[in-house]
Amino acid sequence: MQAKYDLLAPTYKEVCELYSLYCNYIGGYTFFKIIGDVTGKAILDFGCGGGINSRIFKQMGAKRVVGVDISQEMLKFAKEEEAKEPLGIEYIQSDIGEFGEFGSFDIGVAFSVLSSIPTKEQLLKVCQAMYANLKPQGRYVAFGFNPDSSRDMLQLAEEYSGTNVRIETPQEGAFTWIYTVGEKEYKYEDFLLGKETYEWAFRTAGFKEICWHQLMASPEGDQKFGKEFLQGYINYQTLFLCECFK
Repeated sequence: MQAKYDLLAPTYKEVCELYSLYCNYIGGYTFFKIIGDVTGKAILDFGCGGGINSRIFKQMGAKRVVGVDISQEMLKFAKEEEAKEPLGIEYIQSDIGEFGEFGSFDIGVAFSVLSSIPTKEQLLKVCQAMYANLKPQGRYVAFGFNPDSSRDMLQLAEEYSGTNVRIETPQEGAFTWIYTVGEKEYKYEDFLLGKETYEWAFRTAGFKEICWHQLMASPEGDQKFGKEFLQGYINYQTLFLCECFK
């Protein structure tokens, strides 16, 4: 998996721009709305990538932020930004499923991470690692692709939003995203294991309460794209946000 994300790292900024609609105006907005005030909180960012959300949390007033990612190349971006504008964020290279116990955090987050996990056994290990690093009554907030999405749902949503991405289904539950940056074509895989499997992993890891949240569009997004347009994208139900309580 490390090699997969190391290969994607050179196009990190382009991919973020490609998915800016759902990252910035729907998913990201809902994500931060549900997380709420982080002033004085300790936050563990699983699958932090280039550190975009880690930096936002620190700018929002978090006392401590630790970003974890398997990709050394992705973490280079994060560390470069930290060097330009130091915020005191800690970055660690690790497979999040093998992270072990590192500290005691108020909130653990995973943004567009769970769908990269190919098996229920690996999903459980990630949830257990998150659980082990949360304080009592700590929260785990995850955002990503709806685990019950079909290939047709995903493709229609991409076409509706104007994103030039093809989707292939090499095997049941696996989706290959194919996008073009300049003259190069890039591929990466997601694995949607089903909502029932996600809930099994959360509960088996020890989380007592699981809340699935409706997505919301930001006022800025409504103004930029139109309320009906963003609601139309939300209606495809290809995204989810889940909050788990220890």
